[in-house]
Amino acid sequence: MARSVAAMVAIASSRLLLAEAFVLSPSARLSSSLPSFAQASSSFLPSHLSAVRPQLLGKSRSRCSGSIGKGLRMTLAAPAKIDGPRWKNDEEYASLDDNKMKEDIEVVEKMVEDIASLSKKLDLKNLQGIDPSVLVQLSKKATDASVILMNVATFASCESSVDGTNANARAMSAKVRAISAKLGQAAQPLSIALKLIPEEKVEQYLKELPHEEFSVKHQRKLRDFTLSLEEENLITALGVDGHSSWSQMYNTISSTLTCKVGDKSMGVAQAAALLSSPDRSERLEAWNAIQAAWTTHEEAAAATLNSIIGWRLELNRKRAAKAGRPVHFLDTALHQVGRAWCHESAEIAVAEAQPLAQKALKLQAKVLGMEALHPADLFAPPPDSSGSSSLALQYDEGIGESLSLHTRLCLSQTLGRMD
Repeated sequence: MARSVAAMVAIASSRLLLAEAFVLSPSARLSSSLPSFAQASSSFLPSHLSAVRPQLLGKSRSRCSGSIGKGLRMTLAAPAKIDGPRWKNDEEYASLDDNKMKEDIEVVEKMVEDIASLSKKLDLKNLQGIDPSVLVQLSKKATDASVILMNVATFASCESSVDGTNANARAMSAKVRAISAKLGQAAQPLSIALKLIPEEKVEQYLKELPHEEFSVKHQRKLRDFTLSLEEENLITALGVDGHSSWSQMYNTISSTLTCKVGDKSMGVAQAAALLSSPDRSERLEAWNAIQAAWTTHEEAAAATLNSIIGWRLELNRKRAAKAGRPVHFLDTALHQVGRAWCHESAEIAVAEAQPLAQKALKLQAKVLGMEALHPADLFAPPPDSSGSSSLALQYDEGIGESLSLHTRLCLSQTLGRMD
């Protein structure tokens, strides 16, 4: 048993370090992960809320995805039946046709109208005359509307995660994206004002809403790159059917794509779950099947990346022209995740972490008895030397063990060693 625990620590270490160094191949990320719709939807929310989006999602998910079926297990070594998520969301909404959901959407739509009306009190051509109390009112209304809308978005996302072909869930997701864009446009004067108003007015605003200090000050770093209200609203409006629609197309393809593993036909999500199988031949079959399935859609995947990258490059050129200085391709992404790094710092951090991540991968290969890891082996469970049939953990136990393991790993890295 001691050897199994050591193996578990070694493999978990390699996965954490692998994630930190961003060395997973693009094909591995593309085939084994599904982007969260709720996160994609939040891209249309008012920009001053960007740094608190995780908090908004946390509020909605605390009820929506907090109750996971007791049958969901973490299995370390022994073969086990793959048991997908079973969401218990009836306390939030009974279904996508629930009248409560329709009422919530109507409430948000009315709030968007109120926000748009209140925003007219902000004269962006007279920043000195803007009343901070109006900004506070707008922020509270925008936050309340965002939380309700993200509840709906998260519920639809949960439904799609169980059945990717659920047309009602996709339709609701599209509706939420459209409303999110309208909310973003209605609150755009607030976002621009918070970036551009004098510092003393910002302090008055934060005195009423101190929890927004980080997000507001983080967004004010972009004041030189801020375009006119009309231009910012146009960007938000075009985003619904523009670059963001590509990620939704990816969701649609990935949730309906099938591949053949051995003599069985299955979805890519189920095949991706087999990458954690203790049977290496099964892992290799699953990996190859996933790659073959995505090859059919490689043109669509390439078009998706080209469109998203093209959108960002053109937008960066517009903002760079406004600021009078260049915008690096990675600057937007780093800012969105709340980092103060420039792209050079990010590249240096990745380069510094890479040797340690590679060391962890070599350790994982050694534990698994291999000279080198294949991409299909990255999520392989540790070998069970004890001969027991299962090391299954209940979900809550697994979360506790993961947190404890992460704490030990952080301490070992701080002390400069990895046992």
